[in-house]
Amino acid sequence: MHNGDWHEGWSGSWWLMTIMMVLLVVAVVAVVIALMRRPEQLATTPRAQPPSQPSRTAEDILAERLARGEIEPQDFRERLQALREIRSG
Repeated sequence: MHNGDWHEGWSGSWWLMTIMMVLLVVAVVAVVIALMRRPEQLATTPRAQPPSQPSRTAEDILAERLARGEIEPQDFRERLQALREIRSG
């Protein structure tokens, strides 16, 4: 029968409850630390690099600019000649 002393059954195991609470706090702190470190680990892991494009020469870029209409054919010829003079000279 109930005599009004509701915690009477736990009086001998207060140390067990204390240990359980400490373990719970440690577990929560460990989870928080693990979640906070995860972005760092993701940032330091190497990511797959897209396949590199073959290097383009200055003449290739100049030809692309002509094809896109950014420069006129006469301008293309002048710049191409200037590039070739720089390389040979």
